[in-house]
Amino acid sequence: MVPEPPAASVPTAPRVVEIFYCQRAAEFKVAPEDTLVTVDGVPIGRADNSDHARADKKYLFSQPGRHYVKLTAPGYRTTWIAVVVDPKVTEETAEIETRLLQ
Repeated sequence: MVPEPPAASVPTAPRVVEIFYCQRAAEFKVAPEDTLVTVDGVPIGRADNSDHARADKKYLFSQPGRHYVKLTAPGYRTTWIAVVVDPKVTEETAEIETRLLQ
């Protein structure tokens, strides 16, 4: 009997907890404040959890489509969200306000 070859590893999308929509940018107001934000596998920095985020804290997406955002902080559960960038959406910027769970 010939053994079956191992199943090919097929990348799967992460399990997202929420989907946001925007024309081109996102503001990350996430608690705790030391949350690391990663977009499509590239770390972009720490989230700003204040209510008065500066305009320069916006993340501009390079292209339309679905982007996966990973939120991580020591002692908290990793959280995945998706941001869909579509020029037809009403809001230019997605305001992502969330709190990571322990």
